[in-house]
Amino acid sequence: TSGHLTIATLHTSSAASVATTLVEDLQVPRSRLADPYLFVSFIYQRLVPKVCQQCAIPAESYPDKGAEWNRLKDFLQQDFAAVRFKNPEGCKACLNGNKGKSVIHEIIMLDHKCREFMVNDDLIGWEKYLISKGWLSTKDHAIMKVREGIVDPFDAELIVGSLNVNTQETFEY
Repeated sequence: TSGHLTIATLHTSSAASVATTLVEDLQVPRSRLADPYLFVSFIYQRLVPKVCQQCAIPAESYPDKGAEWNRLKDFLQQDFAAVRFKNPEGCKACLNGNKGKSVIHEIIMLDHKCREFMVNDDLIGWEKYLISKGWLSTKDHAIMKVREGIVDPFDAELIVGSLNVNTQETFEY
């Protein structure tokens, strides 16, 4: 090794699944994942459309107050007032209610314990460990952006599945 920082990309479904992709698809031995000089971090990101702030529809003004609206209201509770839905008609400043993109991401800074989980192929234990250290998933970041009125909750759910962390449903709107 030359000691130079190298940044590479892989197609995975999460930051933690980088380890699985390296082992299963690229045939990297699990023992190499334990090398503290090989990997510093794993990062996963997705882009989600941002709602146009000029024509976004406030949650309480959203015309379809059906079961999905109620589910989101129950989940987001006091933060629901800040939620913004895209205006499908849009305005002069946007395209169909969307204006730009925002990144949602996961970052795992690899420590000794992370390397043990990777070597032992314990993704469930690894995720529990990461959460105990304050790690945020892409779903957590999506929820934050929805609560801030940056991202339409239905657009976020198309990317990360249900915002309700107790379910793993994927919605099609």
